[in-house]
Parts: sequence; C-alpha cells; structure tokens
Amino acid sequence: MKNTDLIAKINKISIPLMFTSVTSLVMGMIDQIFVGHISIESFAGVGLVVSVLNCIVGVLGVLSVGLVIQFFDSNESERDELIANYYVISLMIGFLFMLIIGAFSNPILKIGFGLRDKTLYEGAGYLKIYSVSFLLNMQIFVCNTVFKIQKTTSYIFFASLAGNVVNIILDYLLIFGKQGFPKLGTTGAAISTVIALMVTLLFEMTVILKRRYICKMNCVSPEKMRDIIKYNIPLIAQELLEGVVLVFLTNMIVGRMGAVTLAIFNISQQLINIVLMPAYGYSSAINVLINDDEYTRKDVAKTVIEVGTFAYFLLALIVYVNRYSILGFFGEDYRGIDSASTIILVSIIIQGINYIFVLFRAMLQSMGEAEWILKITCLINIIVSLCMIFFAKNLISLYVLLGMNYFAISVSSARRIKRSLHNEI
Repeated sequence: MKNTDLIAKINKISIPLMFTSVTSLVMGMIDQIFVGHISIESFAGVGLVVSVLNCIVGVLGVLSVGLVIQFFDSNESERDELIANYYVISLMIGFLFMLIIGAFSNPILKIGFGLRDKTLYEGAGYLKIYSVSFLLNMQIFVCNTVFKIQKTTSYIFFASLAGNVVNIILDYLLIFGKQGFPKLGTTGAAISTVIALMVTLLFEMTVILKRRYICKMNCVSPEKMRDIIKYNIPLIAQELLEGVVLVFLTNMIVGRMGAVTLAIFNISQQLINIVLMPAYGYSSAINVLINDDEYTRKDVAKTVIEVGTFAYFLLALIVYVNRYSILGFFGEDYRGIDSASTIILVSIIIQGINYIFVLFRAMLQSMGEAEWILKITCLINIIVSLCMIFFAKNLISLYVLLGMNYFAISVSSARRIKRSLHNEI
C-alpha cells in the first residue's frame, strides 16, 4: 500500500507536468511545421535558434530546482522571503539576457554558428524578437515552482495549454497572413511565441494571487539574493555545462554540415524532446519527494526510475513507429531524406541514456551532491567535447560520441547514489 501511495504521489506531480511538456512540444512542432513550409532555410535557421535558446533558458531555469530544495530546507517563516528574492533574481537575469541576445543576434549566429545568407537572415530576424522570451520564461519558472511546491501542478498544464493554443492561432494568422493579418513569415512566428508566453504568465500569476500561494513580496534584500546566487552556483554551472556548452558545441558542428543536415538534426531534436518529456515531470517529483520524511530516499529513487523509464520507452516506441508520418508533417521533402529514419533511431537510443542521467542528476542535486555531479560532468564533457571537435564528421558519429558522454556520466552517478544511500542506512 505504501508503494502504491508513493507511485500515486509521484504521478500526481509528474503527469500534469508531462502533459504540459507534451502540449508545449507538440505545439512547438506545429510552430516549426509552419516555418518549415516557408523554406528549408527558414526552418534550419529558426530551428537552430529555438534549440539553442531553449537550452539557455533551461540553464537559467535551474534556479527553480534550487528554490524547491531551499524551500523545504527552510523554516516556514522564511519561505515567503525566499520566493520573493528568487523572483527578483529571475527578473534581473531575464532582463539582462533579453538585452544581450536581442542586441547581438546577428553576430551570434554568424560567428558562433556559421550561418550565412538566407539562413542567417531568417534566424537573426526571429532571434531579435524571440529574445523577449527570456524575461517572460524566467518569471514563468518561478510561478511553476510555486505550483510544484504546493503539489498543484495541474495549473501549470492549463496555463501552458492556453498559451500554446494562442500561439498556434497566431502562427496561422501571422506567418501566412490569414484573415486580413499581414504575412510576416518567421517574424510572425516569433511574435506569436512572445504573446503566448505573456498569456501563460498572466494565467499563472492570476491563480497564484487568487489562491494566496505567495503572501508577501516586500522582503527582498541584497544579502539574501547574494546567498541564493551562491547556493545555486553549482546547479547553474552543471546546467551550463550540459545545457549550453555541450549543446552549443553540437549545434556549431552541425551548423557547418549544411542546411539539409541541420534540418534533419532539428527534426530529430523535435522528436527527442517529445520522448524526453517524462524527464521533466519525474525529475520534479524527485526534487519534491526525495526529502519527504514519509518515504525513504531509496524507495523514492527506485520507484521514480522504474516508472519514469517505462514512460520513456513507451513514448520512444510510439514516436519511432510513426516516424514517417511525423516527418511528412514537416513537408514531403523531409520524408524523402534517406538518412532521416536512421538518425531518429540513433538519437532515441542515445537520448535514452541521457534520460536516465537526468533522473540521477535530480537525485544527486536534491541529496546535496551538486558539487560532485558538477566535477564529474565537467571532466567527462571536456574529454568527449575534444573528441567531437576532431572526430564528429556526420550526425551518426556525433550521436555516438554524445552517447559515450551520457553513459560515462550515468554510470558514475549511479555509483555515487548507491554509496550515498548505503551511508544513510
């Protein structure tokens, strides 16, 4: 009965977050499908921008992990102050990145990723507007964390669904110029995304204020913000290494393989994002429940791994079986690319290893092992990154090297978790 109760609690937190991810990713794919029908250059440029910026946002969003851990470690009287200071920090970071990315969009894509001609033009135009998403997403992260803490993650799903529906409607109207709206192409796609994020944020803040999840916001102090930043440095560095450095390097290598290869890579990433969807939900469940006195850490870890792994392979099977139909959504030209099916299969296998590591990482971070996971990840990533620079000549070799990276880190993490749990007995 206790194990059944634990599974129920895990799913209560995870399933709404999984549905949030799947709706966001499917809507994002539809967004990409719209862009893919403009031109292959538009699809390649916008796809790279979205991939890279989402990774940066993911790194910054690790503050939400720190907030969850610190929230449950703090006294009840300190919790409003903690949330208020996290929110102000998120605002400052989001505003800074919005300015930097918006101002230097062209040189970032041209020098950093080797884009040129129409691909550069489309990507840079999209990026200038899309940079506003940093400011909005940072606020959404804090709101989402409040819902996770309160174990009411269903609100995250409804807010995301509302925003994504708005996004798709505006995409249709603004990209193609329907119902009297101007035909804006990739610029319209960027505007639609920004407006959709505004809708999501407004929905979430309305619920939070109405339900009084946050009682006061007038307790911000420079000293508290400094302590929060210091606490989150290992978490941010870990995400920076995994989510930006490695992804940036991967995209820089693929960006120089040509527009067609980049387009195939973008499609495979879209599909992988769907397959990796459970990772967000189950890693959040780990953050919330790993320190719950009602269950042992061993029980939480074992149950999440079992349930989460089953969810990954079920989704992977569904995606691979329907790969040709999915490719066709992006346009008939993509269905006819011979290597696309092979790339999708290889990426699903490799990312399965990464999926396990994401769950292991959430456990270690919640158990106070953030500095250890940073050190081991840094060491292995440096070695693999050098191999990628010299030996990644095509997408298959690139994915194999990424797989070696994920496997080495996963094995090391599993041993560390086993040792930590053994020491607690």
